[in-house]
Amino acid sequence: MYAFTTAWFRGSPNAWKLADPSDARARLLVVRLELIGDDTLGHHLVQTPDGFFTADSWYPTRTAALDGARELFGLSSDAWRAGDRDALPRLELTPFDPARHIRVIERWVRAPHVARWWGVPAATLPEVLERPVGGGDALIVTANSPVGYIRWQGHDRADLDEAGLHEIPIEGTIDIDIAIGERAQLGRGLGPLAIMRVLQRVAADPTLRTATICSSVDNHAALKAYARAGFERVREFDDPVGGRFWLMTFALRRHRGVESASC
Repeated sequence: MYAFTTAWFRGSPNAWKLADPSDARARLLVVRLELIGDDTLGHHLVQTPDGFFTADSWYPTRTAALDGARELFGLSSDAWRAGDRDALPRLELTPFDPARHIRVIERWVRAPHVARWWGVPAATLPEVLERPVGGGDALIVTANSPVGYIRWQGHDRADLDEAGLHEIPIEGTIDIDIAIGERAQLGRGLGPLAIMRVLQRVAADPTLRTATICSSVDNHAALKAYARAGFERVREFDDPVGGRFWLMTFALRRHRGVESASC
């Protein structure tokens, strides 16, 4: 069994420990977890933070190991996937070039499973090709093939107010959008992992405190994927174009005595 999550760490690649987000020296990293063993010899919870050495914890039973993962990383049982390390998805975020990649983006935004949630392709394509303000974007690549697109950028005050999201601050907040364009790649966990990679990037910016992501209340697969990436539901709101949406947030920074910026 394997799973991915994010957690805060401090230390060096050869000597690390879990840390509190309020620790100024802590870094948010993607963590690959594997559950290996049996009830005869015991179970090992193998932990590999990005760029850090692998460690493991031993437990007498599988249930104890799952409980350990929940205590250490807040990982629920439904976050685990069946398979050994060969089944682990290999994912990269590669630079997005509008001129070079316009054809693949055009094909994706026209795909029914994307257009259903991203809207009319004729309106969506120019928005994707427009450069993100205060952020970036990337192709999601696995097995040397692009399978999706992800972008992160600052909020626009007028857009927030039009949606009734007056409480979201412009300063310190970053918004994420994602689409898995290749339908055959849906359900493999690539979306949550790509989002975690972006969270790891933006968390390195000390001026950012909160990441937001939004989805239609009817897009149950997306809401589940965002929850797996660590986002929490905050409230529903009315999107001027897409209808009823959920606002979800991820705390990039917490400070002692001060609640993280809530949205």
